[in-house]
Amino acid sequence: TEPLYCNSSIRCSDSDIPTCCEEKQDCSGYTCSAGFILKGGAESIYCADTTCAESDNAVCCDPKEPCFGETLRVICPEGYTERSEIEGRLLCAGKECQESDLGTCCKELQTCRDGITCPVNRYLAKEEFPNRPLYCASDVCDLNTDLLTCCDVKASCT
Repeated sequence: TEPLYCNSSIRCSDSDIPTCCEEKQDCSGYTCSAGFILKGGAESIYCADTTCAESDNAVCCDPKEPCFGETLRVICPEGYTERSEIEGRLLCAGKECQESDLGTCCKELQTCRDGITCPVNRYLAKEEFPNRPLYCASDVCDLNTDLLTCCDVKASCT
């Protein structure tokens, strides 16, 4: 290729930038790899070349925060339980977990009222108060697991 020349015989100046330099692409249109999210201010962060490449992931993207890790644990509120890692690696939507990540990190427990029918011969349904429902141990009630949580043993006549 033919060499590029500045407009001056002494030295190049800022006016020579369009002639001598190619503009790097900014990260604003970059697609991060799985488990990463575009950094804030991506329009002011530049890839290594005139077009972004897969190798620019660390420059343009931050890792999404895991729901449950060694240093951080999302605390599921009452009536919820942690989703299992078996359901997939649990990552919040952004660099830091927010309240909006509740559905990603936690699953709602089923209430006794909605999931258990107490055996009528020996048990009565425990009283649930409007603002304090009784929850089963999982998102689906199981009579064997949740019987004593949801049901009281009837008193004996003798």
